[in-house]
Amino acid sequence: MDQDSKTAASSTSLIEATERVGKFLGIAAGGLLILSTAYDFSFLYALGLSFEDVPTTLADHVRSAIVWSPHVAIYVMAFAMYEMFMRKMENGLSEEELIQHSSNPKFTRAFRRSPQVLFAILAILVIVTSTLFTASSRGLFLTGIVVWGALSVEIVRHPRMGAKFSTTGGRLFVIVPIVVIWVGSIGYGRGESMLTNTGPQWVVELKAGQDIEKRQLLGLRRFSTSAVVVSADRRVSVLSSDSIVSAEVIRATDADLSRMCRWFGLLCQPKKTIP
Repeated sequence: MDQDSKTAASSTSLIEATERVGKFLGIAAGGLLILSTAYDFSFLYALGLSFEDVPTTLADHVRSAIVWSPHVAIYVMAFAMYEMFMRKMENGLSEEELIQHSSNPKFTRAFRRSPQVLFAILAILVIVTSTLFTASSRGLFLTGIVVWGALSVEIVRHPRMGAKFSTTGGRLFVIVPIVVIWVGSIGYGRGESMLTNTGPQWVVELKAGQDIEKRQLLGLRRFSTSAVVVSADRRVSVLSSDSIVSAEVIRATDADLSRMCRWFGLLCQPKKTIP
């Protein structure tokens, strides 16, 4: 191959790589936008609001990714570490290989499936109790995850319907909707927590005509042109962002206590602060 052919082949490879990166970034950006929209929709839903009540922009949804992505990243990392640990313990054998190599395959198969059965039982209990005995809608998100997970796995494993999916396509078919619902549940929990706070979390100064009014709030979230606030009497309001002159977080009274004290009530001595 002469020099010109090598240069042409190298240019073609670079162009193809650039196109693949561009497609990946486009898909990633679209995925983040969908997840952020699910997060914001669920957040507003928990407060009895919708996008019709709260003006939002594309920048607001992009900024929401900074809020929910650390939560998702922590769980993904924990799951990945668990998977790597289990693969290490199982010497990289597949599920069927582990079962067939055991001394009692029937017992091993039942034992390996027991966590799935336990999870199903716990999920049903959580769904029933949260739906019947609370006003929260968190059970609906868990219901969506469980129902979609069960149905989608059955479809992918079906001899005829599953044949239409590639290995990657089948996994995406199962996982993507579950992640969307999961991120939505995080947003719902964030909104719900603003209503269930036991004490004020913010002190804000608001414009009231020509005057400045100081108020304590249970919750506050700003968007580009508006802000959602929850007052001390748990009333939800949508204000213009310009009406908020200043906002200050109320420092928790136990913020200087160690986690050993806050979690277990032991060694309760305030942290030393640097003057």
